[in-house]
Amino acid sequence: MIQLSDLTKSFGDRILFDHVTWQIGDGERVGLCGPNGAGKTTLLKILGGLEESDSGAVVKPAGLSIGYLPQDGLTHSGRTVFEEASSAFQPLLDIKAEMHDIEHKLGDASVPQDEHDAMLARYAELQDRFRLADGYNMDLRIATVLRGLGFSPEDAERPCETFSGGWQMRIALAKLLLGRPNLLLLDEPTNHLDLAAVEVLEDALREYTGTLLLISHDRAFLDAIATRIVEVRGGGGLESFPGSYSDYARRQRGEAPAPAVAGAAPATDAAPVPSADEKSTRIAARERAKEETRRRERAARRAVALEEEIAELEERLELLTSQLASPDVYRDGELVRAIESDRSELREEIARLYGEWERAAQESEPSQ
Repeated sequence: MIQLSDLTKSFGDRILFDHVTWQIGDGERVGLCGPNGAGKTTLLKILGGLEESDSGAVVKPAGLSIGYLPQDGLTHSGRTVFEEASSAFQPLLDIKAEMHDIEHKLGDASVPQDEHDAMLARYAELQDRFRLADGYNMDLRIATVLRGLGFSPEDAERPCETFSGGWQMRIALAKLLLGRPNLLLLDEPTNHLDLAAVEVLEDALREYTGTLLLISHDRAFLDAIATRIVEVRGGGGLESFPGSYSDYARRQRGEAPAPAVAGAAPATDAAPVPSADEKSTRIAARERAKEETRRRERAARRAVALEEEIAELEERLELLTSQLASPDVYRDGELVRAIESDRSELREEIARLYGEWERAAQESEPSQ
């Protein structure tokens, strides 16, 4: 749970928040509404630790990780899309780099035995940490998220600077989703996105399990994602409304759902009873939709199974690589050749499975 405690913030004579106390629970999806200049973006920045309040406090649980997507100013350059997305796993990449460095040093026969033993112990420690953090599945997780956000395998290898503003937004979002922060703060995430991209973003956020706080002028998007609306009122206050944005809008208009009347007669302008041909057409359409759903579910299950198989093979490949670092192994030329042959076969099988996974992932997506 995150709490604002007696928080005050102003710019000159303009008061944005005046002794505000408010909280957001774990896993909530909150949409911020209010007029321009009321303080919505400022509130996100205060929650993200990017801006200080004048007084009061933001109470956060220990170990809270925060991801912030600003409204504009996003640029990535100097790396491919895949490399940039990989930076979300920087601690794992550092572990992997140290493991490879140790592998190289262990191949040096001039290293003293005590130093060699110390490096082997360090390697075993790093390998355990890498495995427990799902490091062997890292590349697959990156590919999955990038595909979900609309990047093709070819796009993933392109330099980031070749993409426009909307795609830059998706690169940043990919890093946030891969980093799995506990709290996600999004400021106008649909800016510069076309309809297809917005739908991709909606799907990605539906799968996100952390706490989400977002600002959006796209009311349909807000309605699809938020389960609570908080109105930021210029002059100092916040007011919370449970439910979707549509529920909030109805309350603002003073509307309420009409209660059902027991025993009420059917409306005289009811839709006409469909003919036999119309019924047959509707039934056929429903059956096609069911078959399409079953097809996608089968492909999705196949993709998950392939992910697990690839992760297992990558772990076996890493184990063989570590064996080459053993002095008893690298002094035995025949054994080294056998291990290298096994590694080559594993790499080929992993590449083949990646191709199958790509096809299964494509088939699990809705038909266009």
